[in-house]
Amino acid sequence: MARWPSLSPTMIYPVLDWFIPQAIRDEGGTLQRARMFLISHLFGPFLGNTITLYLLLLQPKPDYALAILAISITAFWAFPFALRFTGLFTLLSVLSVQNLIFAILWGCYHYGGVSSPFLPWLLTVPLLAFFYLGPGPRPGPSNRPPHATPDAGGGAPPPFILPSTIPTAFPSGFGLPPGFPTAFPSWPPPQPSPAPTGSSGSI
Repeated sequence: MARWPSLSPTMIYPVLDWFIPQAIRDEGGTLQRARMFLISHLFGPFLGNTITLYLLLLQPKPDYALAILAISITAFWAFPFALRFTGLFTLLSVLSVQNLIFAILWGCYHYGGVSSPFLPWLLTVPLLAFFYLGPGPRPGPSNRPPHATPDAGGGAPPPFILPSTIPTAFPSGFGLPPGFPTAFPSWPPPQPSPAPTGSSGSI
C-alpha cells in the first residue's frame, strides 16, 4: 500500500532562504525572523486581496480608492526581492509595518469606518512588529546612558522641560468631559466620625 509523503513546514525553507542574504543566515535568531517575514509577505497578499476582489465585484464603478488599496496590499510581494538585493532586514520590516498600517487605515476610511472589514487587521500590527523586529534590548551596563552610571561623573540627568506651546491659563483637563475627576468615588470611602462620649450622648 502506497504511503502519503510526509509534509513538514521545513520543506519551504530552501525557497525562503533564497531571498535571505548570507549575512542574515549566519545569525540564528535573525534567520528565523526573516523566514517569518518572508512567509507573511509571500502568502499574505493572496489573503488580503480576497477583500479587494470582493469590493471589486461589489462596487458598480470601482474608483481610485480601491486601486490604491490593491496596490498597497500587492506591494508586499516586492519586499522579499528587496530583502535579497539589499539585506536591510530591519528597515524593510519597519516599512512593511508602515505599509500595513496605511492599507488598514485607507481601507477603514473608504470602506465602512469602524465597521470596516479591515479594522480587525489592526490586531496583527503589534504582533507582526514583534515577530519581525524581536524584543528590544534589555537594560544593562552596556546600554545605559552615561549619566545613569554613578562612576561616570555625569551627575544627574538634566530635567526634561516641555515646550511652552500653549498659554498657562489653558485648562489642564482639556479633552476630558466635565466632571471627569469627580465621576469616580474617592477610595477609601470616608469613615463616619465616632459619636461623642459623655452624658450628653445618652437619652
